[in-house]
Amino acid sequence: MSIQSWFSRSLGRVREGTKAHLVSSAELLDFTGDVLHAMREATDDECEALFVEHVSRTCGGTVDWREQPQDIADTLAEFLSADEASLIQASTFNDRTGPPQAIQGFDESLKGSPRGVRALESFGDFYIVLVLPRHLLPRFDEINQHWIAAGGP
Repeated sequence: MSIQSWFSRSLGRVREGTKAHLVSSAELLDFTGDVLHAMREATDDECEALFVEHVSRTCGGTVDWREQPQDIADTLAEFLSADEASLIQASTFNDRTGPPQAIQGFDESLKGSPRGVRALESFGDFYIVLVLPRHLLPRFDEINQHWIAAGGP
């Protein structure tokens, strides 16, 4: 990531606040009113924990920043159809492929599917990975523009 990109991302995070993207994502994903209220009232870390707790039951989970692509595929497979899971299992990566690059590759493998995958940077040393309906991805990406785990050089 270039210095300019890093600065833009950091400035965006400061300007928006650290948990606003989580609450907006929760609204987009139709979390219950009780969970949304709890997230709004929570500290940043508590808000993230509530988000992860709900996502882990419905559409994703967390992966350590050192996870191998196969481990990430296993986390996502629980929320994919058998056909979708076979598409991402067939993806090939080398030992240096990090979670952001793996997620981008998995999403590319699922281009013909009604769902896609995304990874968000967390407040800690892990990523939040999600399986989402493809029609929600543009809005999700907009909400999380400063938090999407960016792969590449």
